[in-house]
Amino acid sequence: MDIGEQLKRLRLAHKYSQADLALALHVSRQAVSRWENNNVYPSVTTLMDLADLYGLSLSELLKENDYQLVDHLDHAVKWERLSKWGLRIVLVLVVIGGMGASVFAYGRAHQIDVLNRVNPFLSTQISYARVPAKVPTKKEIVRSQNGKHTSQRQVPQPVDVWVPEDRFGGGEWIKVAIGMIPTKTDRYLVLEHKGSYVHRARLIKAESVPKTILPLLGEHYHAYNPAFDGPRVH
Repeated sequence: MDIGEQLKRLRLAHKYSQADLALALHVSRQAVSRWENNNVYPSVTTLMDLADLYGLSLSELLKENDYQLVDHLDHAVKWERLSKWGLRIVLVLVVIGGMGASVFAYGRAHQIDVLNRVNPFLSTQISYARVPAKVPTKKEIVRSQNGKHTSQRQVPQPVDVWVPEDRFGGGEWIKVAIGMIPTKTDRYLVLEHKGSYVHRARLIKAESVPKTILPLLGEHYHAYNPAFDGPRVH
């Protein structure tokens, strides 16, 4: 029995007309007729739908036909199923990647240190900045090294420094703790950072700043002003 006869026998056994079967498979009645007359073979997907419709496996659907064809179709079905799962996995990875990229982009724009620290799209940089002549302080309770005593002290607070990246205004304002300014000559800062996350920073003198960078730092320090300076990341 050839494939066309097998498909016709199964259709009649399940009391389907060609039109009814075509409707169930979302194909035309002429397509069903061409299958049964061996003019064309159904697609792998259609054969799978037929097997499901009749409650058979694909091998059972075609068991009386060419075994090489059955084996070929079995492999094709397995490959199609694997391809579907592969596509789903790829889509999931794309969605996760897109969400991750969005999270990192949000962290970059809003200077969320914990995200910038692990952001794979950011590289660690060595940059320079100008610092204020006086660092603001705040009275805080400080515990001694042995942890037995506490006292109130004026503790230096973090300051905003402008860190330029190029000659066209690119850069960002980074909040960094620099401690007290020790001398009048130490008005510059070298910092190792990844976005807004600062690994370490150290006060330096003007002669330690590269000559190509020094003009970008300006002649005087000014604190960050949202109305004047705009967003923190340029």
